[in-house]
Amino acid sequence: MMDKNHSNGKMASYTPQSFMRQLTAPLNIILCTDATKKTRLLGLLSDLAPNRVLYVDTDMLYAGCVHAGLYNNKDHITIYCPDQNTWHRTITDIICQVSISKTVVIIDSLNGVYEMFGKSDSAMSANAHIMSITSLARQAGSSVIMGAMVRRKNNRRKTDNDTSQHDHTNDSTCRTSIEEYILSPSGRQIPKIAQNHTLFLEGTRLNPLLCNIL
Repeated sequence: MMDKNHSNGKMASYTPQSFMRQLTAPLNIILCTDATKKTRLLGLLSDLAPNRVLYVDTDMLYAGCVHAGLYNNKDHITIYCPDQNTWHRTITDIICQVSISKTVVIIDSLNGVYEMFGKSDSAMSANAHIMSITSLARQAGSSVIMGAMVRRKNNRRKTDNDTSQHDHTNDSTCRTSIEEYILSPSGRQIPKIAQNHTLFLEGTRLNPLLCNIL
């Protein structure tokens, strides 16, 4: 279940388990500042998925963990590790599979997808591919989960009131918005597709993989 609710003025938050139980949006973007936590979270979501998982690993962290025996490569998970030469073939295969059966597509990560294209048109081309998969996912009752590595535009954490008045470990008082972040390390603005169902991997001491809805 959802841990907090917007109706009481607090950010809505998901554990990995509650997120997968309520996975209904065709496109879900998870902003992350820690690559290790990002890989742990997406790997756990893959394990929890009730349907077949197509895992697009552009930075090789998840595939490396599986190869090292840190994660089990379960039968319902297919891992793709595309490069610039195989990207279009990989996307074609994923589109074909998503169009015929209910699937969870995990794209790890948006930053890596951008690197598959030339600098002049990377954002436009990457977004077009992502939205094509998302459109088919919506029709098939499938979902796309995409991680994105980000960093703050500045070092100050923005909250509703002065930060000195709040304990940052209390996530019921902290406020996070997409506008606070840019993609890392490129410094690109976070694309408009992130205006969909977007979460931030905030984490707490007790639950390091807790995600807040933005």
